[in-house]
Amino acid sequence: MCGPSVFDFEAWEAALRSDPNGEQHQATLHHMDVDDSTRLVAKRMRAALHEVGMSVEDAAPRAGMSASSLYRKLRGERHITFTELVHIAVLTGRHPSSFVRDLDERP
Repeated sequence: MCGPSVFDFEAWEAALRSDPNGEQHQATLHHMDVDDSTRLVAKRMRAALHEVGMSVEDAAPRAGMSASSLYRKLRGERHITFTELVHIAVLTGRHPSSFVRDLDERP
């Protein structure tokens, strides 16, 4: 028998559905230029989508963006908003912090 989930993804998904445009959560990660940190977050997101077998075409509308926009974000060419990060986290069954963990501790 599994214990209770540490992070309630269903509650997050319900909250995101109730605010589909992310009006209350549009905090863009401004401190990150399109640099190595952005590319590392993108790489982690690509890996997470791959692990759950979800294509960009399937994930994009569920994450509130077009497939071309998600492709650019997953290549590290564009910034990702916190809301978009949370959408991908929900889709992949991860906590949002798993994509940004240890960014400040890199050499």
